[in-house]
Amino acid sequence: GKDCFGPALAKPSVHIFWWPRFERIASWFIELEKHRRLNLVQSFSEQHGQLQIDAPGGSFTLTAKADRIDLRVDGTLDIIDYKTGSLPSKTKLYSGEAPQLALEAAIANNGGFNDLHSAQSRALVHVRLSGGRPAGDWQMIDQNVPSLAAEASSGLARLVAAFDDETIPYHAVPSADRAPRHSNYTHLARVSEWSSNGEDV
Repeated sequence: GKDCFGPALAKPSVHIFWWPRFERIASWFIELEKHRRLNLVQSFSEQHGQLQIDAPGGSFTLTAKADRIDLRVDGTLDIIDYKTGSLPSKTKLYSGEAPQLALEAAIANNGGFNDLHSAQSRALVHVRLSGGRPAGDWQMIDQNVPSLAAEASSGLARLVAAFDDETIPYHAVPSADRAPRHSNYTHLARVSEWSSNGEDV
């Protein structure tokens, strides 16, 4: 840690605020890894991968950079994502609203990551590193992961097909109940103007 922080550690703001958080994260993470690594053959970090998807407008390439992929002793894979903010709920993972790890699993299941051969994904793992109290948190989905990956891949294929269809309109607010509270582009779409006229946006 000191090697990585380097000269920045001499700054009071870094030494007082960030270094104690790092120490808490490191201690928490080491304890987590002690148990996880008992069943691992190798860990791969920042793996680039891709998956070709047939679409009406031509082949579509899904690309990803996985934070980490663990190869387990049984030959299966754990797809891992690190976060500093809140973790997505399992409801969103299962509903497809948070498809990142499921799509990375689809890439892995089709042999799309550079240093890995095709293998079935066993688990989707989110690891939150905050340095607070607690210093970290993690959640794992290890049920029906191959089907989640297949559903995410087919869902993306349907989305790409919809974008390829010239008759499909691009709505400014496709789902009002899921729209962000603030968007830098709302004024460009003139959402308020159309909404005041009672038009469908």
